[in-house]
Amino acid sequence: MEQPAGVWERRRRVPVPGGEVALSEIDPAGAGEQEPVVLLHKLGGWNADWRHVAPTLASGRRVLALEFAGHGDSSSTEPGGFAYPLAQSAADVLAALDRLGVERSALVGNSLGGCVATLIAADHPARVSRLGLISVALGRAVTEERARELERPGWFDGEGRPLPRDAAENARISGTLDPAIGEELNASRWRAGRWVRWSERGVALAGVFDALPRVRAPTLLLYGERDPLIAMFEEKALAALPDGRAVHVTDTGRFPHQESPAETAAALLDFLGPGGA
Repeated sequence: MEQPAGVWERRRRVPVPGGEVALSEIDPAGAGEQEPVVLLHKLGGWNADWRHVAPTLASGRRVLALEFAGHGDSSSTEPGGFAYPLAQSAADVLAALDRLGVERSALVGNSLGGCVATLIAADHPARVSRLGLISVALGRAVTEERARELERPGWFDGEGRPLPRDAAENARISGTLDPAIGEELNASRWRAGRWVRWSERGVALAGVFDALPRVRAPTLLLYGERDPLIAMFEEKALAALPDGRAVHVTDTGRFPHQESPAETAAALLDFLGPGGA
């Protein structure tokens, strides 16, 4: 399955140290000097994840979707170790934005994308005006030994590439009932290959929860109602964030921007404000 395109006005690769970041963009007339919104995809995802909400978000603002190392059409030197550090994923995003001349933006991330966005907001507060976190595992750091224990048998082949999951398994893990979303996730995870495991380990070792008290940007926690992460993380995350609130999208799982794009886009627009203000 090729990555669906369609909605983007421009697709290109931006050079960063160690590789290139793939970028998809909508830059509407009249956006002017408004701060853009930057979209960061899930673990094993790609920029097409955002195709259902990006055109709506581009009302009066520039929208940029970036792909992480090894995902989608991005390229990078293989890490050659246990994990790809979450801090390096954040550095890749900032390097790409520097290349584009984007000094400050709203960041919206799903899963891995939200972990990276949180780290950027915590460590580079001047770069982030608002932070949107869609179904993000906001856990504490674990040791390398524990990270190995958390890996699920049967999810990867002998070379460390993610195996496809059937509709029932995808629904159990994510609460997402649309089989087409599960099939696309199988395709995007296969494209990312061993980077799925490397990136997931990077998240586990980093401990995103510990960064939450340092986030100064207004923060939205957005979950689908069937998202299993609500019970695990929402209450503690809201207590740790200096300026956080939560919204639940009706009758969806971990990928509301794909399963219920209209309601998700409306919630994001309400949070971002007119033209990204």
